[in-house]
Amino acid sequence: MASNRKRYTIKKHKLKGATLISVVLISIAITLMLAGMYYALTKLFKTSENLRVYTSTREAAISGINYAISSVAMLDISDSQPCPDGQNSVNNCCSFTLKYKLKGTNNVFNNNVDICLIGYQPQAGYKLTGVAYSRNIGGKGYIFRIISEAKGPQNTANVRIETLYTP
Repeated sequence: MASNRKRYTIKKHKLKGATLISVVLISIAITLMLAGMYYALTKLFKTSENLRVYTSTREAAISGINYAISSVAMLDISDSQPCPDGQNSVNNCCSFTLKYKLKGTNNVFNNNVDICLIGYQPQAGYKLTGVAYSRNIGGKGYIFRIISEAKGPQNTANVRIETLYTP
């Protein structure tokens, strides 16, 4: 047993602070890597763009419809809550403006989107209850009108898309 211990000594290590220096160097390397990833995501891939870039005004108007469908505005209107921008809904309608850019230009354009609750009809296959039809849970049967109007360069390329949507 004594033969296994002969290579261990009680001498103090001559390297002082080596652990501290290695931790500092590793943390600097990790910080540089994270900064590089942040730069790549925000500047090179433009993932932090607050303005969407579209190839045409029509594409921006279609995106306005898709945004309206995925927003919480429909639930707010159907539950008589204020619109997502904090304004009270007027005649069961909410309006908001999306800003966008067209590819190849630096100008910022507006896409005005209106969402209105225009009616309710029970869907086929759902049980009807009550004297007047009761509204189903989850927004089933609500009918919404969505209008997306995108204004293009010099107000010459205006696109208006109207659709009816039932969740």
